[in-house]
Amino acid sequence: MLKRLLLLLTCIVLLSACATRPQLSTTGIMVPPAGQAYAVLAITFTSFDRDTTNTSVVLQGPMGQKEYFAQVMTDFIRDAGDIPDTPGKLHLITLPPGHYTMPMAWGRWNDGSDTIMFSHHVDRIPLNLQFDVAAGEVIYLGDVHLDLNLRSSARLSDQHARDFNHIKTIWKVPDTSSIQIRLPQPIPGTATPAVQPAQ
Repeated sequence: MLKRLLLLLTCIVLLSACATRPQLSTTGIMVPPAGQAYAVLAITFTSFDRDTTNTSVVLQGPMGQKEYFAQVMTDFIRDAGDIPDTPGKLHLITLPPGHYTMPMAWGRWNDGSDTIMFSHHVDRIPLNLQFDVAAGEVIYLGDVHLDLNLRSSARLSDQHARDFNHIKTIWKVPDTSSIQIRLPQPIPGTATPAVQPAQ
């Protein structure tokens, strides 16, 4: 059973690595498919539960509704130099042009059960953020960080120095100059997480 689980996790990691390979131009910049855009989104987290935590952010727009995950067992973001990797996942998302919202995030963990395959504690965290993207653009949406230690909360921040390093070293993109930093903005009249500048 343990061997099967390890094999499954290995396959998930390999598939994730393949899924994050962007198209590149001959000069080494990211170029989305014709008529589409690229969005780069980091999802990171802190949690007392270091074994079973998984998190996600919901994205709604012209492509419908999709959920993007980060989990403690397989995902990391590579920082520069000797700085430790950050628990989380950097997503490369191919989008049709249009208006998008990020209504919520989710935190899930096991609460001490003896199985790691199912999460028994689930928290819904409002985000209420929005952004627009045009065909041909490559945009960086920042880092949605979920704090699941006590009272679950979220904050959005610009961590492009760390995330561009991951893009260069893990995604093998030599030139990040085409990426526009465009953090989503609050939807008027809604409660939103704190938006912080680059650290």
